[in-house]
Amino acid sequence: MLPGRTKVEGDTLRATEARERERAEIQVRLAVLDAQSARPLRAIIAGTATDEDKEKLSKLEAESKRLRDRLNELK
Repeated sequence: MLPGRTKVEGDTLRATEARERERAEIQVRLAVLDAQSARPLRAIIAGTATDEDKEKLSKLEAESKRLRDRLNELK
């Protein structure tokens, strides 16, 4: 229990803080994924993409979608 708070208040505060931490971690990961997608996306736009570029971009997008969905759950 947190000083000056009831157990319910303390539990609620801890849950809120945990949710905000998770949201921040997801936002950082999404920024990393955006940066990682630049090279394969550039290759696709330039018409020089390999199957590896397309696969990489597809995997990055799948992870990004999963993380965006989780962010929406945390609202």
